[in-house]
Amino acid sequence: AIFQPCPQIVYWESGGGELRRRKMLTAHVRMANAYNTMDGPHFQSITMKFKAKEAIDPKTLRFINQLLPTEGSSHTMFVPVSMLMCRVPLVHKDARVLVALS
Repeated sequence: AIFQPCPQIVYWESGGGELRRRKMLTAHVRMANAYNTMDGPHFQSITMKFKAKEAIDPKTLRFINQLLPTEGSSHTMFVPVSMLMCRVPLVHKDARVLVALS
């Protein structure tokens, strides 16, 4: 399979001198296609940092916030999310391929 289901994203975020546990269960997705896509780190790298109780780096946090935004617009809908990781680099860049695979 090209897409591999990913566990829910759970991570530690640092702020105010302490770590806060975050778990992404919902997000705003584009209404036009009902999904968000982007390049990012392997989900296991996020999981390993969580298990080690390490805060994720700013680049990874930006990835999570862009993939699973908590703020929306009139062009998004707020929904429960599940994530898939593509095993073939850059496949997500072509919407026709994504539609054909769905």
